[in-house]
Amino acid sequence: MTNLERFDSIVDLACVINLPKRIDRWEAFQQRIAEYLPVERILRVDAIDGQSVQCPANWSDSAGHYGCLLSFMKVFDIAIERKSRNVLVFEDDVCLRPTWLRYLQFGFKELPTNWVVLNLGPRYKPGIQPHRYHSQHLVRCFKAFANHAVMFNGVYLERLKSVIQQRVELTGKNMDAHLRYLQRRDSSMQYFALRPNQAGQVAGVGDTSGYAILQDTFWDDGKGTQIKVTN
Repeated sequence: MTNLERFDSIVDLACVINLPKRIDRWEAFQQRIAEYLPVERILRVDAIDGQSVQCPANWSDSAGHYGCLLSFMKVFDIAIERKSRNVLVFEDDVCLRPTWLRYLQFGFKELPTNWVVLNLGPRYKPGIQPHRYHSQHLVRCFKAFANHAVMFNGVYLERLKSVIQQRVELTGKNMDAHLRYLQRRDSSMQYFALRPNQAGQVAGVGDTSGYAILQDTFWDDGKGTQIKVTN
């Protein structure tokens, strides 16, 4: 089976979130994804610049993080309108292992029916049991964050969007925090990740975090290094 056949057998809609002013990132993303798929299979979605919108009064994070959250919600709206089943969302600074489509195929076959999120390359907050073995190619996550390549189950998107909107009003926190809310052990909407990580972050300064990633990293390889460069 070719990479394109694997992709088409799983993904109904694939999007990359990219700020209009960051054409450099869009061009670099196209070069990376072209190693695996025709670029035309990926829908570029204008990211929302958090600096250009008013953050909620109770917002507790950077304007960039608010723009990121709104950008994901924009993708959800597109997917809901199109009635897409499996929605793969890339951030424009994603890097991918050569094996990512093969592992996506393996992991997808092992998902339970109530899966909501499949992260191709999360980071994990420290603590007791940040994830639990689920199957050969999957872990169920309890402390995952970072959304450089994430697939969403379209069946649950309207419900997920509603939960996130309610929690933004309640907590004023960013997208990672709301997706971690799904990772409660008693949650009926389950969050999984591929094992090992198949996606990561390219070297450079993140648009939302203000941290510089010193080299391309997949975060589970022990080589990830970042430094704060902006407030």
